[in-house]
Amino acid sequence: MSALAVTLAALAAGASAPAYFYGAMQLYQLSGYRAGEFLAAVRRKRGACFLVPALVSAAALAVTVTACVLLPPEACLYGVVAVVPGGAVAFAAAKRRAKVALAFTPRLWRFMAVQAAFAFALATPMAMFLPAAMGAAPLVLGAVAAAVAHAITSPIERRRNARFVARARDRLAGVPLRVGITGSYGKTTAKNILLAFLSEKYRVCATPGNFNTPMGIARTAYENLADGDELFLAEMGARHKGDIAELASIVRPGYGMITAIGTQHLETFGSQEAIAECKNELVLGLAEGGTAVFNGDNEGCLALYDRCEGKKRISGRDESGAAAVLAGGAARSRFDCFYGGVKCGERGTEFTLVAGGRAERIVTPLVGGHVPSVIAECAALAMELGISLESIKKAASGLKPVAHRLELLYNGSDVIIDDAYNANESGARAAVETLRLFAPRTRVLVTPGIVELGARQRDANFALGMFAADKCDYAIFVGPNAAALCAGAAAGGMDKTRLFAAGGLNEAMEILKTIKGERAVLFENDLPDNY
Repeated sequence: MSALAVTLAALAAGASAPAYFYGAMQLYQLSGYRAGEFLAAVRRKRGACFLVPALVSAAALAVTVTACVLLPPEACLYGVVAVVPGGAVAFAAAKRRAKVALAFTPRLWRFMAVQAAFAFALATPMAMFLPAAMGAAPLVLGAVAAAVAHAITSPIERRRNARFVARARDRLAGVPLRVGITGSYGKTTAKNILLAFLSEKYRVCATPGNFNTPMGIARTAYENLADGDELFLAEMGARHKGDIAELASIVRPGYGMITAIGTQHLETFGSQEAIAECKNELVLGLAEGGTAVFNGDNEGCLALYDRCEGKKRISGRDESGAAAVLAGGAARSRFDCFYGGVKCGERGTEFTLVAGGRAERIVTPLVGGHVPSVIAECAALAMELGISLESIKKAASGLKPVAHRLELLYNGSDVIIDDAYNANESGARAAVETLRLFAPRTRVLVTPGIVELGARQRDANFALGMFAADKCDYAIFVGPNAAALCAGAAAGGMDKTRLFAAGGLNEAMEILKTIKGERAVLFENDLPDNY
């Protein structure tokens, strides 16, 4: 009976383990291999990625037991052949549902090896003494083995990463100029704009995409930094207190930029004050005599600027109350930098930038009311590094949008505004304001709203719906925030016949097909698989 039980265990696990494995491992990877974030993601998804495989496993066990009763024991071998395609189908289905494919990195392979070894060690006694429970084998064994694997591999991985990062820190020390950029939002856009400005004078190595973690920065130092590079530009992301301090200790920047302080990742930080303190870690981590630049349009940045010791104002507001850019630290020279006369349209943005007592009319293909503020802040830091206003004007004219951040795409007569990577309250409002510019087209908003806001998530999405009510002609709200968004839009006076709630993006796309005419469609935020 023990041999038969082992066979049953293999069959039950084989039928569902691929789907279980893919869903669980993907969530674990998206959570940064952090147990707390992984468990939070499981709670958000209500364990759906585990429930279905467990049911499949139980069904496989029932079928196999029946076959073993009716057929000779050796016929069980045919069950293995039958289970293999079932497991393949389960794996393919799980992979197809994922927005971001599971990356089979060396770290993941090491984790899986430990998990598999421990699971097999438990499977044999379980099959011998509790064969009736083998239907839950993938769920139980997988969960227990994963917990053990996490406990074993996490400290080992931390030590491996620490050695890798230490070598990268030494490599970065050889770069004469180092700049760090952080903020609740706007980091990637500001990084790309600043990269264009600084490249007018320097050989610059910048972190690509969203490489804003310790390992991302370290990889950039190893893979992208070349001999002769004069400036390293690092985007710095954070989800927990101490994250920016760790990144600053790696880069050791002489210049820093804080783009905004908002509510992004409020769920993991716990409070607005904790977010501000984390961003301030960049200021505290600057090299002696360093310079920090703050976005004067953002109240959180203004408050943080006021706390800086030895600060020096390098810009101010114009008479219309437009953007201010502030700098803290031991600035070597003084630049007044502000903007006014803004004109926004669907083809770009035009405004007057004043710096150092001189004015230039800036014309850029970037769209959105936030563009002058970001460019002004980047200009202040670029001029601190010796970039002329004429060079800034030239570089601004050739700026390109960051992929999935208010990126304009064209599909026949439709304009698609792709803002899928924007996931904060202020950015969402700025994107909705941008959508309003596309009249007289039929303006359609498609969004799942904002997440990671903890207890205030419903209120924030209600407010976003109300804000959008008079700025779009149709709204399609997706996922668990749809009810709050719809209620807010209705409260803002939007026609309820033009409001739609969809369970997922595929359903939203079907609704979108029913809206006719020349359209401007804003895709605002796209929740990752762990939400």
